[in-house]
Amino acid sequence: MEKNYAAKKKSGNKLKRTIVILLLAVICLVNNKAHAQVTANDDGPISIAENASMSGNVLGNDIGSSLIVPNAIASEGVITMNSNGVYTYDATGVAPGTTVTIDYVAVNPAGEFDIAVLTFDVVAGILANNDTYSISHTQTDPIYLGNVLDNDSFAASTTVTNPVNLLDDGNGNLITITSNGDVTVQASGLNNAVNGRVDYNYNISDGTNTDTARLRVRFTNIRPVANIDGPYYVVEGKTLNVAASDGVLINDTDTDLDALTAVLASGSVSLASNGSLLMMLLVM
Repeated sequence: MEKNYAAKKKSGNKLKRTIVILLLAVICLVNNKAHAQVTANDDGPISIAENASMSGNVLGNDIGSSLIVPNAIASEGVITMNSNGVYTYDATGVAPGTTVTIDYVAVNPAGEFDIAVLTFDVVAGILANNDTYSISHTQTDPIYLGNVLDNDSFAASTTVTNPVNLLDDGNGNLITITSNGDVTVQASGLNNAVNGRVDYNYNISDGTNTDTARLRVRFTNIRPVANIDGPYYVVEGKTLNVAASDGVLINDTDTDLDALTAVLASGSVSLASNGSLLMMLLVM
């Protein structure tokens, strides 16, 4: 009897989801039958630990103007969906190994719509996910990057069990991870950090379950921007002499604030590394 009841209940939930989604679609069709201006893309599958909750936004990969989500229905667990697409899914009571599907409708102000599915895979224990951050190689002051636990999935209180303080990667880049997951990094500013990266495997535990993920910090060096210079004017037969303060580097930029130097790519101008230039205009 229990099995029959469970089967009927599950079947009833599926029918309820189908009816709700169809009703939403009918409402949208009454407003406007076309939905060519809206594309809702499926999200997931996303892994979530049993009895844990997770948040996100289903509209992040959808296409359309001023989209809203009227409602969403989960096959199991509890979904809280805001009209702006931000959701919180609670997997409490959902058995590990279950794939949960959540149907939602994305609608624009004209009533055009599309339907997509958000999928979760429920796993046993806790789940640590990889983290990647990027900072400039010239960021020599300590900077807070985020928390590695923010994208991990767990139900009970969970901590990092192998925190590090001012870990040197061998190039002078210092990394700190606290037991509560906060990440602080201080770059060396040296050329050996340019376009480099540091990886560190961290462990999390809720006292019973454990998992491991990778923290990766990339040290970037963004290409400088050279802008057109001039025009410079010189009388025929005279020498053009431009000081560095007015030279070719004065309007060039570098996001990393690296010191810029000038190198002549072509031409007959005498160009110094500081951007000053010298040119003689001959009388022909």
